[in-house]
Amino acid sequence: MATPTNDRNAQLRQLADYLVYRQETIINQWWARCSQNEDIQACSSISKEDFTDQFPLLLSMFTQSVTGESYESGHLKIASQYWVKRWQYSYPLANVLTKLDYFYDSLDLEIQQFVEHYPQTEPGVSIQFYKQLFRLSKAVNNDITIQFDQLQQATSNEQIQKLQTEINSLHQSTRQRVGLLQHTVHDLRSQFGIISTATTLLQGPLADDERAKFRDMVTRTSKTANLLFSKLLADGEEE
Repeated sequence: MATPTNDRNAQLRQLADYLVYRQETIINQWWARCSQNEDIQACSSISKEDFTDQFPLLLSMFTQSVTGESYESGHLKIASQYWVKRWQYSYPLANVLTKLDYFYDSLDLEIQQFVEHYPQTEPGVSIQFYKQLFRLSKAVNNDITIQFDQLQQATSNEQIQKLQTEINSLHQSTRQRVGLLQHTVHDLRSQFGIISTATTLLQGPLADDERAKFRDMVTRTSKTANLLFSKLLADGEEE
Protein backbone atom coordinates (compact mmCIF):
# COMPACT_ATOMS: atom_id res chain seq x y z
CA MET A 1 0.00 0.00 0.00
CA ALA A 2 1.03 3.61 -0.43
CA THR A 3 2.18 5.61 2.54
CA PRO A 4 -0.78 7.48 4.12
CA THR A 5 -1.01 11.19 3.43
CA ASN A 6 -1.80 13.92 5.94
CA ASP A 7 -5.31 14.29 4.51
CA ARG A 8 -7.87 12.74 6.87
CA ASN A 9 -10.26 11.57 4.16
CA ALA A 10 -7.40 10.00 2.23
CA GLN A 11 -6.24 8.23 5.38
CA LEU A 12 -9.75 6.90 5.99
CA ARG A 13 -9.82 5.47 2.47
CA GLN A 14 -6.31 4.03 2.81
CA LEU A 15 -7.16 2.24 6.04
CA ALA A 16 -10.37 0.91 4.48
CA ASP A 17 -8.41 -0.32 1.45
CA TYR A 18 -5.85 -1.86 3.80
CA LEU A 19 -8.54 -3.93 5.53
CA VAL A 20 -9.92 -5.12 2.18
CA TYR A 21 -6.37 -5.99 1.08
CA ARG A 22 -5.89 -7.95 4.32
CA GLN A 23 -9.23 -9.74 4.00
CA GLU A 24 -7.78 -13.23 3.52
CA THR A 25 -5.40 -12.77 6.44
CA ILE A 26 -8.22 -11.55 8.68
CA ILE A 27 -10.36 -14.54 7.68
CA ASN A 28 -7.53 -16.94 8.53
CA GLN A 29 -6.93 -15.24 11.88
CA TRP A 30 -10.64 -15.32 12.66
CA TRP A 31 -10.93 -18.99 11.73
CA ALA A 32 -7.84 -19.88 13.78
CA ARG A 33 -9.19 -18.02 16.80
CA CYS A 34 -12.52 -19.85 16.63
CA SER A 35 -10.77 -23.18 16.03
CA GLN A 36 -8.91 -22.76 19.32
CA ASN A 37 -12.17 -22.37 21.24
CA GLU A 38 -13.14 -25.86 22.41
CA ASP A 39 -16.76 -24.87 23.09
CA ILE A 40 -17.20 -23.69 19.51
CA GLN A 41 -15.47 -26.69 17.97
CA ALA A 42 -17.50 -29.12 20.09
CA CYS A 43 -20.68 -28.19 18.24
CA SER A 44 -19.26 -27.04 14.91
CA SER A 45 -19.77 -29.15 11.82
CA ILE A 46 -19.45 -26.52 9.09
CA SER A 47 -16.49 -25.97 6.79
CA LYS A 48 -14.20 -22.97 6.83
CA GLU A 49 -15.80 -21.75 3.60
CA ASP A 50 -19.33 -21.89 5.03
CA PHE A 51 -18.14 -20.42 8.31
CA THR A 52 -16.56 -17.34 6.71
CA ASP A 53 -19.16 -16.98 3.95
CA GLN A 54 -20.57 -13.72 5.32
CA PHE A 55 -17.22 -12.13 6.18
CA PRO A 56 -16.74 -10.26 2.86
CA LEU A 57 -20.24 -8.80 3.21
CA LEU A 58 -19.63 -7.64 6.80
CA LEU A 59 -16.25 -6.17 5.85
CA SER A 60 -17.79 -4.35 2.88
CA MET A 61 -20.54 -2.89 5.09
CA PHE A 62 -17.91 -1.77 7.60
CA THR A 63 -15.56 -0.07 5.12
CA GLN A 64 -18.47 1.60 3.31
CA SER A 65 -19.78 3.14 6.53
CA VAL A 66 -16.29 4.37 7.48
CA THR A 67 -15.77 6.20 4.19
CA GLY A 68 -19.22 7.79 4.31
CA GLU A 69 -20.94 5.44 1.88
CA SER A 70 -24.26 3.81 2.72
CA TYR A 71 -24.75 0.07 2.43
CA GLU A 72 -28.02 -1.53 1.36
CA SER A 73 -30.36 -2.32 4.25
CA GLY A 74 -30.86 -5.76 2.78
CA HIS A 75 -27.20 -6.56 3.38
CA LEU A 76 -27.68 -6.18 7.12
CA LYS A 77 -30.61 -8.61 7.06
CA ILE A 78 -28.63 -11.13 5.02
CA ALA A 79 -25.69 -10.96 7.40
CA SER A 80 -27.93 -11.31 10.45
CA GLN A 81 -29.92 -14.20 8.97
CA TYR A 82 -26.73 -16.22 8.68
CA TRP A 83 -26.18 -16.05 12.44
CA VAL A 84 -29.85 -16.64 13.23
CA LYS A 85 -29.75 -19.83 11.15
CA ARG A 86 -26.77 -21.04 13.18
CA TRP A 87 -28.95 -20.71 16.27
CA GLN A 88 -31.91 -22.41 14.57
CA TYR A 89 -29.66 -25.38 13.82
CA SER A 90 -29.21 -25.91 17.59
CA TYR A 91 -26.03 -23.86 17.63
CA PRO A 92 -25.77 -22.21 21.10
CA LEU A 93 -26.43 -18.48 20.98
CA ALA A 94 -23.42 -17.86 23.23
CA ASN A 95 -21.17 -19.43 20.60
CA VAL A 96 -22.80 -17.41 17.82
CA LEU A 97 -22.09 -14.19 19.72
CA THR A 98 -18.55 -15.34 20.56
CA LYS A 99 -17.84 -15.86 16.87
CA LEU A 100 -19.08 -12.34 16.14
CA ASP A 101 -16.87 -10.97 18.92
CA TYR A 102 -13.88 -12.73 17.39
CA PHE A 103 -14.72 -11.08 14.07
CA TYR A 104 -14.71 -7.63 15.68
CA ASP A 105 -11.47 -8.50 17.52
CA SER A 106 -9.82 -9.47 14.22
CA LEU A 107 -10.71 -6.10 12.69
CA ASP A 108 -9.54 -4.33 15.84
CA LEU A 109 -6.14 -6.08 15.60
CA GLU A 110 -5.68 -5.05 11.96
CA ILE A 111 -6.55 -1.43 12.74
CA GLN A 112 -3.95 -1.36 15.50
CA GLN A 113 -1.32 -2.92 13.22
CA PHE A 114 -2.05 -0.29 10.56
CA VAL A 115 -1.60 2.53 13.09
CA GLU A 116 1.66 1.00 14.31
CA HIS A 117 2.94 0.66 10.74
CA TYR A 118 1.82 4.17 9.78
CA PRO A 119 2.34 6.26 12.95
CA GLN A 120 1.53 9.48 11.09
CA THR A 121 -2.12 8.38 10.90
CA GLU A 122 -4.33 10.98 12.59
CA PRO A 123 -5.99 9.85 15.84
CA GLY A 124 -9.32 10.92 14.39
CA VAL A 125 -8.99 8.29 11.66
CA SER A 126 -8.72 5.43 14.15
CA ILE A 127 -11.50 6.96 16.24
CA GLN A 128 -13.78 7.00 13.19
CA PHE A 129 -13.04 3.33 12.50
CA TYR A 130 -13.77 2.31 16.09
CA LYS A 131 -17.00 4.33 16.09
CA GLN A 132 -18.17 2.57 12.94
CA LEU A 133 -17.06 -0.81 14.28
CA PHE A 134 -19.22 -0.31 17.36
CA ARG A 135 -22.11 0.90 15.20
CA LEU A 136 -21.84 -2.15 12.96
CA SER A 137 -21.80 -4.51 15.93
CA LYS A 138 -24.83 -2.75 17.38
CA ALA A 139 -26.71 -2.85 14.06
CA VAL A 140 -26.00 -6.55 13.54
CA ASN A 141 -26.90 -7.41 17.13
CA ASN A 142 -30.14 -5.41 16.93
CA ASP A 143 -31.15 -7.08 13.68
CA ILE A 144 -30.39 -10.50 15.14
CA THR A 145 -32.60 -9.57 18.08
CA ILE A 146 -35.46 -8.59 15.78
CA GLN A 147 -35.23 -11.87 13.91
CA PHE A 148 -35.07 -13.80 17.15
CA ASP A 149 -38.26 -12.03 18.23
CA GLN A 150 -39.96 -13.20 15.06
CA LEU A 151 -39.11 -16.78 15.98
CA GLN A 152 -40.53 -16.59 19.49
CA GLN A 153 -43.77 -18.35 18.49
CA ALA A 154 -41.73 -21.40 17.55
CA THR A 155 -39.80 -21.60 20.82
CA SER A 156 -40.71 -22.61 24.33
CA ASN A 157 -41.12 -20.07 27.14
CA GLU A 158 -37.97 -21.40 28.77
CA GLN A 159 -35.96 -20.88 25.58
CA ILE A 160 -37.36 -17.37 25.16
CA GLN A 161 -36.44 -16.38 28.72
CA LYS A 162 -32.91 -17.70 28.30
CA LEU A 163 -32.55 -15.92 24.96
CA GLN A 164 -33.81 -12.62 26.37
CA THR A 165 -31.28 -12.78 29.20
CA GLU A 166 -28.46 -13.28 26.73
CA ILE A 167 -29.73 -10.49 24.49
CA ASN A 168 -29.97 -8.08 27.43
CA SER A 169 -26.39 -8.94 28.35
CA LEU A 170 -25.37 -8.29 24.75
CA HIS A 171 -27.05 -4.87 24.70
CA GLN A 172 -25.42 -3.93 28.01
CA SER A 173 -21.99 -4.87 26.67
CA THR A 174 -22.61 -2.80 23.52
CA ARG A 175 -23.72 0.24 25.55
CA GLN A 176 -20.60 -0.02 27.72
CA ARG A 177 -18.36 -0.12 24.67
CA VAL A 178 -20.07 2.85 23.04
CA GLY A 179 -20.03 4.82 26.32
CA LEU A 180 -16.30 4.23 26.76
CA LEU A 181 -15.61 5.32 23.20
CA GLN A 182 -17.72 8.48 23.50
CA HIS A 183 -16.02 9.48 26.76
CA THR A 184 -12.53 9.01 25.32
CA VAL A 185 -13.42 10.82 22.08
CA HIS A 186 -14.74 13.78 24.11
CA ASP A 187 -11.49 13.97 26.09
CA LEU A 188 -9.39 13.73 22.92
CA ARG A 189 -11.33 16.54 21.27
CA SER A 190 -10.74 18.74 24.31
CA GLN A 191 -7.01 18.10 24.17
CA PHE A 192 -6.87 18.76 20.41
CA GLY A 193 -8.72 22.04 20.96
CA ILE A 194 -6.11 23.17 23.48
CA ILE A 195 -3.28 22.20 21.14
CA SER A 196 -4.90 24.02 18.22
CA THR A 197 -5.42 27.22 20.23
CA ALA A 198 -1.89 27.22 21.63
CA THR A 199 -0.39 26.53 18.20
CA THR A 200 -2.33 29.44 16.70
CA LEU A 201 -1.10 31.80 19.42
CA LEU A 202 2.50 30.68 18.87
CA GLN A 203 2.26 31.86 15.28
CA GLY A 204 1.74 35.44 16.45
CA PRO A 205 4.03 37.93 18.23
CA LEU A 206 4.71 36.86 21.82
CA ALA A 207 7.12 37.69 24.58
CA ASP A 208 9.75 35.04 25.23
CA ASP A 209 8.16 33.94 28.51
CA GLU A 210 4.71 33.67 26.91
CA ARG A 211 6.10 31.71 23.97
CA ALA A 212 7.79 29.31 26.38
CA LYS A 213 4.55 28.94 28.32
CA PHE A 214 2.51 28.04 25.23
CA ARG A 215 5.16 25.64 23.96
CA ASP A 216 5.09 23.90 27.32
CA MET A 217 1.29 23.78 27.08
CA VAL A 218 1.46 22.12 23.65
CA THR A 219 3.99 19.56 24.91
CA ARG A 220 2.01 18.66 28.02
CA THR A 221 -1.31 18.48 26.17
CA SER A 222 0.20 16.35 23.39
CA LYS A 223 1.42 13.87 25.99
CA THR A 224 -2.05 13.74 27.51
CA ALA A 225 -3.64 13.19 24.09
CA ASN A 226 -1.17 10.39 23.35
CA LEU A 227 -2.04 8.72 26.65
CA LEU A 228 -5.77 8.96 25.86
CA PHE A 229 -5.23 7.51 22.40
CA SER A 230 -3.14 4.65 23.83
CA LYS A 231 -5.92 3.99 26.34
CA LEU A 232 -8.45 3.85 23.49
CA LEU A 233 -6.37 1.22 21.68
CA ALA A 234 -5.75 -0.74 24.89
CA ASP A 235 -9.45 -0.79 25.76
CA GLY A 236 -10.26 -1.98 22.26
CA GLU A 237 -7.69 -4.78 22.59
CA GLU A 238 -9.16 -5.92 25.91
CA GLU A 239 -12.57 -6.22 24.34
